[in-house]
Amino acid sequence: MMKRVQKIISECGITSRRKAEELIEKGKVKVNDKVITIGDKADITTDKIVVEGKLLKPQKRVYLALNKPKGLVTSTKDPHEKTIMDLVPQKYRKLNVFPVGRLDKHTEGLLFLTNDGDFANQIMHPSNKTEKKYEGIVAGNLSKENVDKIRSGIVMEEGIARCKIFTKPMEGNTFFIITIKTGWNRQVRRMFEAVGHKVINLKRTAVGNFTLDHLGKKRIQELSSYEMKKI
Repeated sequence: MMKRVQKIISECGITSRRKAEELIEKGKVKVNDKVITIGDKADITTDKIVVEGKLLKPQKRVYLALNKPKGLVTSTKDPHEKTIMDLVPQKYRKLNVFPVGRLDKHTEGLLFLTNDGDFANQIMHPSNKTEKKYEGIVAGNLSKENVDKIRSGIVMEEGIARCKIFTKPMEGNTFFIITIKTGWNRQVRRMFEAVGHKVINLKRTAVGNFTLDHLGKKRIQELSSYEMKKI
């Protein structure tokens, strides 16, 4: 089947369609040994498609949900740290899955992995406004004034971080549930730091309509088409 080459690249899990277009514009994609332009089509079963010097091969699209523990880096490889890939069965690693977004080393909870670049972009890109829900504990008693500051929006380098937030005092600290639509680096921790409180425990419990409850006691699970729709 003839398809636009940027779509083929994203379906093979190399990168998102948008990034594939950038590679094409930079002349880094060839079809049958000829540099192509945006809009050109090809058939992966009959044409030789090369992206940055690597031959493109069709592969099954895979979607995984992982309950990430603390202490692992969200990366496909790291020379100094253990990564989430240590939890991924070899059969999926061979399909070149990668993490969708990022949870820092000390944050646990729901994380998706896939080899579908378009799906990853849909979850991560702020314009799609996919909600991410977290729960955790901050040190000290969070005042109503500071809760209101967080709720009204914290100014960050990337923009204004807005959220829905619920809090409850507990033994000198504060339990919270927070929902955000952006996913900036260490965003939740930085929001609380902006009002003088350190997050001492953080877990992502949901992305879209998919929650950790869907995993039950499993550490990692391949998602069905029905479960994909929940996201």
